[in-house]
Amino acid sequence: MKRVTGLLCLLLITLGCTKNISSTKQSSDEKEFLKYPLYIDLENIHTTDSVEALLSVDASECVYIPLETNGNALIRRIEKVLFWGDHILVSEFQNLCLFDRSGKFIQKISQQGEGPEDYNRVNNIITDPVTGMLYIFSRNKVIKFDKNTKYVDNYIVKSEEYLSGGIMTPDEIFLLSVPNQVKLLKDTAKVFSLIATDSLGNVMKYYENTTVRRAESVKMALTGISNLYAYDKNVRFKEFGNDTLFTILKDSMMPYAILYLGEMKMNHNPDASQAQSFEEVQKIYDGLSDKLFVVHVLENNTYVYILLNWGVSEKELSCVYNKENGKLTHLKDNGLQNDLDGGISFFPRNITENGDMIAWKSAEEFKEEILSKDYDMQKAKYGERFEKVYQLAKSLKEDDNPVLIITKK
Repeated sequence: MKRVTGLLCLLLITLGCTKNISSTKQSSDEKEFLKYPLYIDLENIHTTDSVEALLSVDASECVYIPLETNGNALIRRIEKVLFWGDHILVSEFQNLCLFDRSGKFIQKISQQGEGPEDYNRVNNIITDPVTGMLYIFSRNKVIKFDKNTKYVDNYIVKSEEYLSGGIMTPDEIFLLSVPNQVKLLKDTAKVFSLIATDSLGNVMKYYENTTVRRAESVKMALTGISNLYAYDKNVRFKEFGNDTLFTILKDSMMPYAILYLGEMKMNHNPDASQAQSFEEVQKIYDGLSDKLFVVHVLENNTYVYILLNWGVSEKELSCVYNKENGKLTHLKDNGLQNDLDGGISFFPRNITENGDMIAWKSAEEFKEEILSKDYDMQKAKYGERFEKVYQLAKSLKEDDNPVLIITKK
């Protein structure tokens, strides 16, 4: 039943419709801003030939950091990676681990429990670049640690909404996303995508969800955010089921980009409520594999990186949009080809303020990709740069912790 539950979740998060830009309340400054939204046509991206786009176009160096495998830190699924002073924070739902910049394990920060400094789950981590403070979000509980990992205190966000990911704005306001919520069909109460709070948990503003859809066939509605990131002192986010990528501008939600999927958008809602068996449910959801939905968006000065999924499967399609010339490229092997050292193909999971891009691979994936390459050809082309990557791959065990991949400008 786990697979059925996962399929249902993936289907539901795609419900919704495209926001009509003209319906957003606009000041004169906002109207000026709206003259230049990006329009990224993804509808036929699957029919275009995939291209070997090169990593060197957007980076000059690739750094690999194998996270030390330790009995106290066994990481199977990374949720978030943050650089924190001279350290690296790596979170998964159950744990938050601290490593140095070489990947050496230092400590776990707090633990699951009921104490004042404990968490139920690590739903999110945020660091304050000014004070160095670390905030661990566990549902609506926020736990504060200083830059030396010493517990400071905790507080409860004063909202009935269940909170998930989030970021801190340049003016030190927390923007926190409200995850998927199922609503009964007749429930007309407002639902929200984001809430803004101060560092004491006081709610400053609610951002109403624009894409709530109530489907007669399933008698429920769903809300939530599929993407939230910061770029050039702006915060951008995309709601589930909405083609619009918004910018938070002062107190407004401003359309910034349209990620248009047209006929390829997975926005229909088959009714599986009458299915009598797992096989019947599976057949219904297997029929959605010819549609796409956006699961991840990131941006830097030149490019918008977009990751899509085929239906409810784990099959991915990745592309990159050049903001300067409007060119959209379907990436071969779902990543940028590594022509810096001949190593791992790369697709960013995060982009830092200074332009560094962060990704990660499981030890098993890392070994498989590197050791399957033609060693003699890669060594002849990249010399010692490839040799270092090759030796790293040989040294890994398949059940080791993941390897972080950092590209620098």
